[in-house]
Parts: sequence; C-alpha cells; structure tokens
Amino acid sequence: MASSSASRIAQLKPLIRSLPPSPFSTNVQLSEALESIVSRTASATSATAGVGSSSAASEALREAGNQRTLQQMKEAVMRIKSGTASRDYPLSDILTPPNDVHYYTRIRNAVHNAENGIKRPWWKTFFSVKGEE
Repeated sequence: MASSSASRIAQLKPLIRSLPPSPFSTNVQLSEALESIVSRTASATSATAGVGSSSAASEALREAGNQRTLQQMKEAVMRIKSGTASRDYPLSDILTPPNDVHYYTRIRNAVHNAENGIKRPWWKTFFSVKGEE
C-alpha cells in the first residue's frame, strides 16, 4: 500500500507545482504550503512503514487515511486550477455595496496591477482617491 501512496504523491507534486504564484505574497506561496503538507504525509507514511510494533489493522487504517487525504488534496487542487468557484459564484450587481459601487472593480484592477508590478500613486493613497480606476 505504501507504493500506492508514493504513486499518488508523485502524481500530485507536479500538479501542485503548476499552480500560478500569488502576486500578493512573494515569500510564502500556496504551492509551497501544499507541497509541504504532501511531504509530511509522505514522511509519515514512510515512518510508520518501518515501525514493527504497530498492529496491521492500525497501519491499514492509517494508510487508508493518507490515501483519502491525498485524493481530497488532488481534487481540491484541480478545482483551484479549473476556477470552479469563480464560475459558480460570479460577482454580481446584487453584491455591490450601495455606498461604493466601484468596490469590486477596484479590487480586480488592484489584483491585475499587483500581478504586473504596478503600484498605486502615493497621492491617491494619501488623499484616499476612489473611483473606477
């Protein structure tokens, strides 16, 4: 069973590495966090495989839990890559705050600008200038 965990991990790591980097966080990325979780799962699997004192039943349950965790992680990464949430829950006019109608437009533009390394002018920040931008 340990080989099936290893094969799942081998399938999952390239999928995790293919996630795009976040423009907001340069030192900690989602892909690095997920890869760390997968590595811990792999080390837990290999550590328990070498222990002879645990019963076969508890080892089988632990391995089944690791398999389930790896499968759920693979499905979650696939949903992130496919953009399911943005299609299922689009930003609509109903969610627009009445006191700031360009709120979501500014957020989308800020994300786009952050991806391209464009900073907001200091005077717009200082004077709290809002608009469509």
